Amino acid sequence: MRQFLTSARPCCREFRLGCTLVLLAAGLTCLAQETQNVFIINIDGLRSNEGFESGHTNLPFIWDSLRPLGTLYTQFYNTGVTITNSAQSTVVTGTCQLLYNNAGVITPLRPHQPTIGEYYRKETGLPSDKAVFISGKSTIWRYPVSTMPGYGYAWAPSIVLNSCGDLATWDSLRSVTARSHPSLCYVLLGQVDEAGHTGDTSYYIGSIRQADSLVFEVWKLIQSDSAYRDHTALIVTSDHGRHDDRHGGWKDHGCTCHGCRHVLFLALGPDIKADRVVTSRRVQIDIAPTIGCLLDFGTPFAQGTVLTEMLRSHSLTPDPRPPALTTTT
Repeated sequence: MRQFLTSARPCCREFRLGCTLVLLAAGLTCLAQETQNVFIINIDGLRSNEGFESGHTNLPFIWDSLRPLGTLYTQFYNTGVTITNSAQSTVVTGTCQLLYNNAGVITPLRPHQPTIGEYYRKETGLPSDKAVFISGKSTIWRYPVSTMPGYGYAWAPSIVLNSCGDLATWDSLRSVTARSHPSLCYVLLGQVDEAGHTGDTSYYIGSIRQADSLVFEVWKLIQSDSAYRDHTALIVTSDHGRHDDRHGGWKDHGCTCHGCRHVLFLALGPDIKADRVVTSRRVQIDIAPTIGCLLDFGTPFAQGTVLTEMLRSHSLTPDPRPPALTTTT
């Protein structure tokens, strides 16, 4: 398995010289031993008050059934723009994306740096159906494919757009996994955000509880499929929260208040520690390089660092060398 360094900071640069990968970094080497697939479920617009801070009240499946199996970060933040297009794009690129929501815009705004789907496909040469983005917000996050030269549509993941609620998005996920068994699958559940904007408390809370049950269904799907079971990581997160009570309450979002910035992050899988709570502060740009670590592909333009706190010891090895050019093949 190709090794690569995971302590890269924003100034870390990656160069390709023939078949040789050269990284300017040092620290820890990530060796994901068992993970062959990664599913990311992003619950759009879930405020932490009604989310993980409520414990089993609104997230009984995530809290009671999934949390003990993995690592929960209690201080995870969106430090960029707390709206859907920016935040979702930040998660999949590992860079802060400043993109306004573009519903109704003929030419959709696209992230500037490569997404994990582009990185993965370009490095592995796999077909597009092995890296799939399923978006439950077809009017905003429509074409999450970068404008970066050398990446873009040539290496884009398959994109499935859905605007009929989270149950329809779940149906799309089941169809996609049955048809092509993608090894990288990113799912945006959009109904919680939609419900929040209505100001209807029952609809909002009900949508959170439905998303909770669907996340558990995804985990059951993974465990029931021999192609995924024992070799798949599941990451559950949120793109942004909603205004805290001092800034207008949960109906809207988009500012820098704690309610908008504080988001959920839970990960579980064969290379991830079970029953662990991490209280150190982490941010959204750390997600993309972590996925690269788990699936063994580089994310050279990402600004974040791997979430090493959640990885099992066998997945990390210290690099004894001083900062220098490290060459692997």
